[in-house]
Amino acid sequence: ISQPRASELMWEHWNPRCNPPWGEDEHDHLEQKIRNAYRYNTSPPGNLTPEYRTAKAKLLFEPQDTGPKDSDEKTVGRFRFVSRAGMEHIEPPEWIIKDLLPDESYAILFGPWGSFKTFVALDMALSIACGFPVDSTWEVVQPGPVLFALSEGRSSITKRVTGWESLHFAGAMVSDFVLVDPVPTTTVSEEALDAFVGEALRRHPNGYKAVFIDTLGRAMEGADENSQRDASAMTTLAHRLRHDLGGSVLALHHTGHQDDRRPRGSSVIGADADTMVRVARRGKDRLVRLHMTKQKDAPEWDKPRLVRLHDVRTSLGASTLVAGPPTEEDLKEKTREQEAAVMEVLDREVKAILAAVTAAYVDRPGARIDDADGVRVDLAEGWVHVRASNTEDIMRITAEAPPGGAAEAMAREARMIVDGILGESGE
Repeated sequence: ISQPRASELMWEHWNPRCNPPWGEDEHDHLEQKIRNAYRYNTSPPGNLTPEYRTAKAKLLFEPQDTGPKDSDEKTVGRFRFVSRAGMEHIEPPEWIIKDLLPDESYAILFGPWGSFKTFVALDMALSIACGFPVDSTWEVVQPGPVLFALSEGRSSITKRVTGWESLHFAGAMVSDFVLVDPVPTTTVSEEALDAFVGEALRRHPNGYKAVFIDTLGRAMEGADENSQRDASAMTTLAHRLRHDLGGSVLALHHTGHQDDRRPRGSSVIGADADTMVRVARRGKDRLVRLHMTKQKDAPEWDKPRLVRLHDVRTSLGASTLVAGPPTEEDLKEKTREQEAAVMEVLDREVKAILAAVTAAYVDRPGARIDDADGVRVDLAEGWVHVRASNTEDIMRITAEAPPGGAAEAMAREARMIVDGILGESGE
């Protein structure tokens, strides 16, 4: 009910039952109490009454039309029902951040301690909240309010946000960014979670475009990350927030101690996420690499994305790091690194293959071995030529004329070896 309606009802029905009742000259005082209740409440008005809970439960399970105009889709609580014919009207997922964060999804950004995960996440969150940042790292397709749940570092977050606004938003405040701490947990009571959602919606009644949780480990405080059941509870919490607040949920998480290429804890954590992105940093470098390891409903990136951490001084004189796009020099360095890595792998594997071919065919009649040009082996039905090119830094395996079975098998095996090594190197 509205604030004026609450005032009328309390004065007409509640006040006469007070002992003693409020006097006429105290009406303004009572009005002020009601205004404060609406302004500073931590849960929706009336949520402590049985009537409110009954009405809320009834509304929650009342079927609602949620699909396109020609669809028969119905939503009951958190469940969506649609006929086979209605399935034809299900629309493909839309992007919040193009090629990264789909709408209505659950994503995890993970990496080791000190990999600048929070800076990268803040860059994503503030970009969504402002919509069109200057010199943006990301292409925001659907801007909107963002709720950022923080487990630690509250005292330094303002400096980081102000620095981002200085670099990407001409120093203006991003009004659709809301900070909350600590993070909601998987063990929190239903009443406390209702209060969390209620206050979030009071600030943005139409919901949020994204909710960030920093970190997943803190959201599972008191639980066992290695337990499949506890990890599933984290997924349930993420989907609850996504359903009640709208948009997508992105959680930050650490990598394991034994393997820094996968998230810490149960395999359920990664299996339940729609999108997984690994953050990697080399030594003390301020250039971080994002590797997409999972994108359920769209193609994964074919190569890592780069994010550069810039040193920014705020209007108050404080210095902070702010995530932004890579520089031209960063992109050149990336190309050089990739080329060097590929050449190193090819050089090593070409030498191994040439040595193997030489050993296998050195005594065969018609074999010709040239250190500069590789190995040529004459076979009954043709010949196979394995060489490291003099003019190009690549490995070339050529089968000319209809090759014999041995030549065909050798070429196929060589290709598999090189493809496998390149795949393992991540290049």
